[in-house]
Amino acid sequence: MNRILAAAFSLAVIAASALIQSTPAYAVEPSMFGTVLDVNSHLPVNNVCVTVGPPVRCATNTKADGTWSLDMTGAPNGIQWDVRLLLGGQIKAEFLGVTVTGPTQVPAGGPALIDATGFVTPPACGAASSDNPRQAPSKRADSRQSLQNSPLRHKPSRLPER
Repeated sequence: MNRILAAAFSLAVIAASALIQSTPAYAVEPSMFGTVLDVNSHLPVNNVCVTVGPPVRCATNTKADGTWSLDMTGAPNGIQWDVRLLLGGQIKAEFLGVTVTGPTQVPAGGPALIDATGFVTPPACGAASSDNPRQAPSKRADSRQSLQNSPLRHKPSRLPER
């Protein structure tokens, strides 16, 4: 009887181990995400440089709605990272020692509030900027005309003929 129970127990252990090995493990890849708002207006801040390091260089930038995300596939879960938010080349917020295990919000529990006072988001390539107004065409024509009549205008000199 003991032999039968031992054999049945052995078969149960073998079946359980086979079942455990055949069940796929669903690993969650590490990632970080967040939202950046202005501390005064609570409006989203676009084009904030998000660094993840120790190296301080942009891993990604915030979008127009202030959100950012970073896929960290390949990085092991459970590692700590230093996350910094830079605006205009200045560190506006630091979140040091962020442990990333699966999708991780930075900062935990809500948006990052930074002081974006005076920061103007650069316009898209080719878009007009109110910070750097272009001179109206009529004024350009007037300035060319006044330059032609100016005594400071360089007049080519003639070399004597030989």
